[in-house]
Amino acid sequence: EKVQEEDSQTEMTGSVSEGQIIESTQEGAADRDVSAAEEATGEVTDEVEHKVKEEPSHDAEGKLQELDDYYPEETSSKNPKWSIGAAMAPLYSYRATEGEALAATPDHESGLVSYSGGIQVGYKVARRLALETGVFYNKMGIAIGASGIRLNRSEFDFAPLGEEAWESNILAISNSVGNIVSESGDIYVNNYKLNGSNDANQFNRDFATEVYADEGIQQHLDYLEVPFHMRYAVVDRNLKVNLVWGLSANFLVNNYVTTQTAEGTNEIGYLTNIRNVNYSGNAGIGLAYHFLKGFSVSLEPRFRYFMNSVNDDTLPATRPYAFGLYTGLSYFF
Repeated sequence: EKVQEEDSQTEMTGSVSEGQIIESTQEGAADRDVSAAEEATGEVTDEVEHKVKEEPSHDAEGKLQELDDYYPEETSSKNPKWSIGAAMAPLYSYRATEGEALAATPDHESGLVSYSGGIQVGYKVARRLALETGVFYNKMGIAIGASGIRLNRSEFDFAPLGEEAWESNILAISNSVGNIVSESGDIYVNNYKLNGSNDANQFNRDFATEVYADEGIQQHLDYLEVPFHMRYAVVDRNLKVNLVWGLSANFLVNNYVTTQTAEGTNEIGYLTNIRNVNYSGNAGIGLAYHFLKGFSVSLEPRFRYFMNSVNDDTLPATRPYAFGLYTGLSYFF
């Protein structure tokens, strides 16, 4: 019996030891498999990181190239600061006036369509902000219809030749801008004639018949404008959206009055009591498209309003304003 018990214990001990050995062997194999997997994963990760660092993909290079094309000012180390360009526009001009002048010119005044053009220079002080100045030539004025013009028609003889002739001279012109001086030297302020010359027409004026003109006249005021603008890029992309605002000094360079006849446009006089220097406030919004390296085209509606009266203190205040649709070409460097 003792021998049987000892054999039984020996068998149980052997079984336990064999089980422990098998379990230990399995755990060791699992540990080796995990270590091998970790080593393989580390090698793959290192290889991928090395390839990403050393060999960027073609897609990444393409994206970088697209960024360079569409945002050159942001990706290029040579960011252009200066710009120079030219612009032209059809220009519509008219005036705002006080009630006293408006009452004297009821319905026969209207705006004048002409043109504007010039050059401009800009300097970028920040990524989206630039300062601009330049020189522009602006043709402004108003048109006066025939209902606002009265003529003095005189019939007389050229003795001793006995030839009869009709001659018409401007008797009065209603206008809100200033005093009109005719070529003969006569001065007219709205509906009132200030002086006259001692000539045959003046002699026969008492016997004249008053009639209305067939055509109106145009009062032209041409200015040399020097603007000082700020330009802010609201949308800073290849197609930019800009806000523009600032002030301008306007220097009067030409002043004349014309009328249309069968022979064409005739200059009949000019305006007096007009200031030679005026200041205006300007505002606009525009689009600019970069189509070549360093070049852009632009389309910009712009409004300009005179801050002081165009005429002096002897007349009711009249402030011209103008609206232009400017198209331009600029070069950045």
